[in-house]
Amino acid sequence: MDGKSVYLTSDAFKGRLPGGKSWMRIDLAEAAKTSNFDLSAFGTNGPSQDPSQVLDYLAGAGKASKTGTETVRGKKTTRYRITADLKQAKARTATKTGKAAIDQLLNTLNGTTKIPVDVWIDGQNRVVRERVRYTADIQGEQNAMDFTTDFTRFGVSVDADPPAGKDTVDGLELLRKAQKIREQAGQTAG
Repeated sequence: MDGKSVYLTSDAFKGRLPGGKSWMRIDLAEAAKTSNFDLSAFGTNGPSQDPSQVLDYLAGAGKASKTGTETVRGKKTTRYRITADLKQAKARTATKTGKAAIDQLLNTLNGTTKIPVDVWIDGQNRVVRERVRYTADIQGEQNAMDFTTDFTRFGVSVDADPPAGKDTVDGLELLRKAQKIREQAGQTAG
């Protein structure tokens, strides 16, 4: 995130973005003005997304089962799997933004209230990685979601620069072009 822009990269983008670029930028303020653009696909309803909100799911954790030990970014960790009850997580979460994020997720889960969560805990009992998987209903389509968040610095302010413009494509422009192509294909087929 940088201001009101979210930057996305993925192995799925390799060789598929124009000009060999590897990052897509979405201006959330512009996206909110675009008809049929669902901001919930980004896990947010506006430019206030906080990656640490995924930790709020842990407030609804049931019993954890240890699944092994792994090295994460050079540190030995213990991996646990839990099932997070999102209704319980919402009740235990202290912040309004955390509650709103959980509500938003619940609205996409078609009645499911529990999701699997894996966490990796370091020797100082800190979550250094969290993986959340679920199937969400986004604009009437089922989408498999699989998010892994690494927590790398604790108690320090973040100072990160967005990707270079020469390696970034405007995601909204790509979506508009794709929509236009679909519309033209529909007119040709009809």
